[in-house]
Amino acid sequence: MTTFAYTSGDPSHLTAGTNATMADIQGPFVDLRTFVNGNISDINLSSSAAINENKLAVGSSGLAKGAFRAYRNAAYSVVTNTNLVFDTDSGVGFDVSGWFDTTTGRYTPQVAGYYQLSWAVGTPAGTGTDLTLITTLRKSGTPEVVGGTAVQRSASAPTVSSGSTVVIANGTTDYFEVNLQHTLGASATLQVGTTPQYTYFCGQLIGRS
Repeated sequence: MTTFAYTSGDPSHLTAGTNATMADIQGPFVDLRTFVNGNISDINLSSSAAINENKLAVGSSGLAKGAFRAYRNAAYSVVTNTNLVFDTDSGVGFDVSGWFDTTTGRYTPQVAGYYQLSWAVGTPAGTGTDLTLITTLRKSGTPEVVGGTAVQRSASAPTVSSGSTVVIANGTTDYFEVNLQHTLGASATLQVGTTPQYTYFCGQLIGRS
């Protein structure tokens, strides 16, 4: 019976009459391990190879990694220049990876990459006086992007300041929060709850850096 072996993980090195050793096949095993761990490159796959979407990991380890949607459910009145606390991420909200803190209102991504973040802050109708709202997305305590300016007349419909942007996070210490400034001169009451849902903060990982 003829046996075959090859070296350096290269099938072109097959030789007759030699038993294969672990050293001979170590290269292919390393390549397989690399492939399974997700480090897919041109070396691992041919240009014609394809990956089916339904074969990819799901949830916190897959395409939805980092996705969250938090909103304010409890009654809320705040003075100007307040970093808002969105107290709920269940029900109509969610936090796939557990990176959003409902006690501080901060989103702290744990993967270095690019993130799409969106937010909205609203007040109910009839504040009794004219009111201007300005929201700002802050990164680690520093203003990052200013949202839209909303103006409400005392007897008008509810008003909303909102924004959306792409940011980059280092995956460890960077965090994001929404700040509200307004002109009421006292605490402003925000529109809360789910019907309608005016006050929320949401986002997702869109690419690693």
